[in-house]
Amino acid sequence: MFYHKIAVSPGLEEALDAFYRDYANWVRQCARQIRHVSLADAPWQTAIMRSWALLLHQQVKGNEHAELFELLTHMRDKVQLHFKNTGLWKHGYWTGTGILKGTFYFEHCLQILWEIVPDDAATKHSFLQAARHLGNWEPATPAWFNWETGLFYSYFLGTESVCDEPQYRVNVVEQLHLLTMALTAYRMGGDKKFLDLAARYGRLWANALLAREALPIGLGEKGPVYVFNGVFLEAYNAFIGETTTLKDDLERAENFLVHNGIQILLDLWQFTEDPAFRSAARKLLDILVLQLPDPDAGAVAAAIRTYRNLTGSSRYDDQVLQHVECSFPYCVESIAMETAVDRGVRPYGVGKDRFLPVWFENNYPRQHSPILLGLAAEISGNERLAARSLDFARSYFSLARMAFADDRFAGHLPSQSMLAIAAGHSRDNGAGMVTAVLAPLAEVFGT
Repeated sequence: MFYHKIAVSPGLEEALDAFYRDYANWVRQCARQIRHVSLADAPWQTAIMRSWALLLHQQVKGNEHAELFELLTHMRDKVQLHFKNTGLWKHGYWTGTGILKGTFYFEHCLQILWEIVPDDAATKHSFLQAARHLGNWEPATPAWFNWETGLFYSYFLGTESVCDEPQYRVNVVEQLHLLTMALTAYRMGGDKKFLDLAARYGRLWANALLAREALPIGLGEKGPVYVFNGVFLEAYNAFIGETTTLKDDLERAENFLVHNGIQILLDLWQFTEDPAFRSAARKLLDILVLQLPDPDAGAVAAAIRTYRNLTGSSRYDDQVLQHVECSFPYCVESIAMETAVDRGVRPYGVGKDRFLPVWFENNYPRQHSPILLGLAAEISGNERLAARSLDFARSYFSLARMAFADDRFAGHLPSQSMLAIAAGHSRDNGAGMVTAVLAPLAEVFGT
């Protein structure tokens, strides 16, 4: 068990400065060590970039980013060179790999680098070289996308062959990661064809979400799929690496959230002005918003923030504020974390993981999510609450540094890692103490 007394800041500016200072020191400590880390034959090495993005963005503003940016581009190139040397990289992509692993480097390295330094030609070239596979636009490589059905051929992508056995032909939510790539390629100025592909495929999912009251779990050539069984269920569980049933709408909505589905639907609504995309995102959020009282479900609050920012809608504001008004964040003096946890399976709900630490407030099970507190502060303009959210999040961050001192390069954002605390674990869709508390509150309240 690890304990930490919450340091109460005298005001919002002090809370922002204190958390940012701790965060920047951690990044610099990691940066001193990461250059010489040996790589393995897995794409997770660049996961840390998501948690470093805020510091790099701030340094770009002050034209002080050269050293850190050089390190990150060194990591970018080192990963590619390693996989080329081991024969696993062709045409800008991993050979014969599953979508979840195959897209990780592009979402968590190249996309982040481009968003912060968009004029870096090497990053843009590397991303677009891979993205051209999405719509079969790369010569002499197998087709990934069936333009007649609007579906992808497989869960596995390749440069020499594509694993397209019948059990993989039902498309699943995890394949939305390919739309994240397509939309990023379009924003890079790649071509309208990337948006056309994303809209074609995304519209199938939006229509499926709106077709019935129940949420779909897949897409087939004949339409939405609501039940997996037999070889399809076996193939899906093997693909995601765990046993799941997706038995009800909460589990299904959580799966869309995890794989960036809400962000994708809202991006497509902005680009195409098709109201079906916004309606589909709302349907998912209407289910997920009921999980706001769960302190593990910070990713829901982060998704609501995205919805508010992109649509200008206050649809969920009252629910956010009501939950926070019924809580007692100013009474919490200390937090604690138990890491000796293995639940055997991932628990039911949002933000859950088999190895998720157990958190305590004043020696009792925790009741507050710093992400939810921060969102409520944004909605209400309450600077005292914003400072409290930052103090909470800083304490989580400090406690994690005590508990996870040597895990900076852990794979796939396990829930017991600094990366998970800073930028969310694998079921949080990038919502952590840095990415969903410090970064947005610095943007809204910072000077």
